[in-house]
Amino acid sequence: MVRSRFLQAGAGALLLVTFVFAVSAACYDVGPCSLAATLDGSWDAFTVNGQPAAEYPLPFPSTDKLVSGSITFKTTEKEGSCSDLTATSGQAVARYALRGSNGQLKPPKQYVGRFKYLHGPKTLKLTAAGYTVSGSVSGDVMTLPISYALFGDETLVLKR
Repeated sequence: MVRSRFLQAGAGALLLVTFVFAVSAACYDVGPCSLAATLDGSWDAFTVNGQPAAEYPLPFPSTDKLVSGSITFKTTEKEGSCSDLTATSGQAVARYALRGSNGQLKPPKQYVGRFKYLHGPKTLKLTAAGYTVSGSVSGDVMTLPISYALFGDETLVLKR
């Protein structure tokens, strides 16, 4: 008899917790805000120094050409409410493919890093492999000025 009441009480408590969780999830956004408010998704290399990114020759001493490149963003943290975001941050994965001077594709490269996007000034900071790059976002266009000790300064423009 006691065991039966215990099972009934346990089942009732489980049902109550499930109901409260379902109501809470329906009333509150427990995940990141809508994709329109974040950088989430893939941004493809569009131009390098104003030239088309596809088949862009890398600066000397390299003899490779950029075939394609992209950065995929996944927001994992937010600051502020969804109606008034101040910053979002999360994981950034950069992928690119190069073609050697012999015309052969090289194995694709991938780097995983972190990003922080400040919504007010629309500025972005990417960190990966010991490097930090700061850029800006305007609508569906991202501009990343990149400086290499070996290659010099480049401006990469990506589009969503």
